[in-house]
Amino acid sequence: RERVRAYLPKSAGRRRVELEIALELLAVTEPVHPSLRLRSGQALGSGRTAINAYTIREVTPEDWGESWKVHFPLQRVGKRLVIKPSWVAYEAVEGDVVLRLDPGMGFGTGHHATTRLCLEMLEEEIGSRVKGQGSGRGNGIRVLDAGTGSGILTLAALKLDAAAAVALDIDVDAVREARANLRREGLAKRARVVRGSLPCKAVEAGTFDVAVMNIHVRACHELMDELVAALRPGGVAIMSGFREEERDGVVARARAAGLAVGEVREAEGWVAMRGRKASGQTLRFARGQA
Repeated sequence: RERVRAYLPKSAGRRRVELEIALELLAVTEPVHPSLRLRSGQALGSGRTAINAYTIREVTPEDWGESWKVHFPLQRVGKRLVIKPSWVAYEAVEGDVVLRLDPGMGFGTGHHATTRLCLEMLEEEIGSRVKGQGSGRGNGIRVLDAGTGSGILTLAALKLDAAAAVALDIDVDAVREARANLRREGLAKRARVVRGSLPCKAVEAGTFDVAVMNIHVRACHELMDELVAALRPGGVAIMSGFREEERDGVVARARAAGLAVGEVREAEGWVAMRGRKASGQTLRFARGQA
């Protein structure tokens, strides 16, 4: 269950009334589950909706410029990854792979379950490849990040010793933020961040060892063929962004696109999957390249 918060000036009485009326109207016009109640306790409609009970309270004044930072603490993901906001002091220990990342406009702070699941699988996949192919740029490991957001998955891949990466996003703010995060870590020369989607000229078919895609389930279905086409034979795709009830459909779509799905993980109602492209399999991009 998701929770939405809105903040209004105390003086905005009319806007507050408008919002309350809007919530009441939505509860009437959209079907709601019998277990959901508004403040008065009455049941409205039947079925399902995202609308639940709401409350209104006066908030004690504080320094909002600083207080929001409490919601983005240092966090560990997987065995070695540490996501560190700039305002948190941390002394790395041996084996740590530290990602310096501040929350911004692009999706991906490491706090959402889908991002954590992708990071865990990415750490394992690149770790196993580095072990077999060696560390450093000479290992030739190339990573595709479709829907990069903040660039967190590209950052992690390069910090884990992938040789190079291509990161795509259709949002101009996300592209700007991902580039800034890569520059901050000194990784800009090893990554190409492109505004666009699959297929595109920056992504040649059959040239990537690992492809990761953490996006909306609909886009996941639509871009599946192109993602698999970008992989070398034996390459691995890591995908998330879909719920448990959507899992079977995504897995079936991945298999139809040519992936042998080897693992599915779940966390907080969200799902990630990992699949391998068959050796010897070659696929052209399904649509013309932009």
